[in-house]
Amino acid sequence: MAILGTTRLKVANGSAAVTKLWNDRYRLEFICDPVSDKTDWYHDNIGGILPDFTASQDDFFGTGVNEGWQAIPESVYPNMVCVEASYPYIPSIGEKRVSLAYETLTDEWVQEKDDTIDYELNGLKRVSRVSVALPGTAYSSVVGDTTINSDGVTVYLGKYQIDETDAKWTLTETWLQAGLISTSISNGPVNIPGTTRVTHEAVGVESIPDGVLIESKDVNTGGFVTYIRTTLQGDITGIKTTYKDVTDVRVAGTVNLQSIAKSTGGISGTIAVADVTPPRTKTIAAQVTIEITETPPDTVNIAYDLGNISCSVTSISMSENFRGTDVFTTSSGNSRFSGERKTADMSARISTYPECYLSGLTSNDGTFSYTSSYENQSTDPNSIVAVGQNSTTNTFVDGTGSTSADYATTGIIKRNTRPILTAIDGTIYYEVITWEV
Repeated sequence: MAILGTTRLKVANGSAAVTKLWNDRYRLEFICDPVSDKTDWYHDNIGGILPDFTASQDDFFGTGVNEGWQAIPESVYPNMVCVEASYPYIPSIGEKRVSLAYETLTDEWVQEKDDTIDYELNGLKRVSRVSVALPGTAYSSVVGDTTINSDGVTVYLGKYQIDETDAKWTLTETWLQAGLISTSISNGPVNIPGTTRVTHEAVGVESIPDGVLIESKDVNTGGFVTYIRTTLQGDITGIKTTYKDVTDVRVAGTVNLQSIAKSTGGISGTIAVADVTPPRTKTIAAQVTIEITETPPDTVNIAYDLGNISCSVTSISMSENFRGTDVFTTSSGNSRFSGERKTADMSARISTYPECYLSGLTSNDGTFSYTSSYENQSTDPNSIVAVGQNSTTNTFVDGTGSTSADYATTGIIKRNTRPILTAIDGTIYYEVITWEV
């Protein structure tokens, strides 16, 4: 007579508890009563009552031909392997029993239950799937690449996890519908007023908002990519604000070449001089404009630009001095005199005047003279006939360089330019601040 179990391991009621699982799978649970309950739990004996994991329902285990596990041939389920084996204490009966569980498992992944579906990601479909297989079963799906069809919706493998035991492997997969999962909006940069930052976060496929793309980030989670794209919407370029302000400018100085008349004692005449009014700073009102451009502005003519204003003055002095006759007495008692004598002197200096221009004449001169001695024109050694001798000094000033205030007093006073934003495509945006009168 066919029996179920072994002579050492009797199956309670001669049959198993049967559970029908999803996807045409089954679970068999056996409660057995070991004959030698005092010694079967020893390590050397445990193999006689507890089979190895993944052992088939009809695999032999035990200590002898007549004592080994036997399954009624007609009772064997296809692909039924051992997944649980224990010798627990059962409180309800106050005794220990051997508990064996078998499940349908193969080397192919089979779903353990229906998919779990939700739409929490901005309405996108998310599918959670649990499958089981024998230990060592291969898995070939690729995160971010492999797709399945879920009721007409294509979903991508977002992540997976395999829990491995000696009894069976359990695969948990998450499949995601590609698309936009979130949108966030905030104010644009403070120096680009009137703009808005818009960020799209999408899975499986990038989603770029309208506007200028300024940030791009891909977050790769095990091969499944989350795309984060940020654009700047609104008018980026153009005039952003204008206001009045005060600023300092430099005003050119002047150089006036003059001939000044002066007298002192018995001397009078004129002297050539350079009368200089140095450059100065003054404060004026200016219109300030702040704008954003894609290209930095070209060089312009600047108002109150004194860089090309300068002049120089050469001052020259020339003197001719006369001395009269010197009279002296020789050893013979006769009077003698020396011949007429004179001296001359010349000097010059050059003075430069940056940011100044010649406001009048480009040259001028002055002169003065005085009687410096008397010449003896007598032929009588014992008499003197005196004739006055004059000394003369001439001064000259000669100017070269700018002769007018050749600079604009209206237009741009100064301009500051700096890059403030670089788009993903390489476009650079510049902030331009201009002071203008």
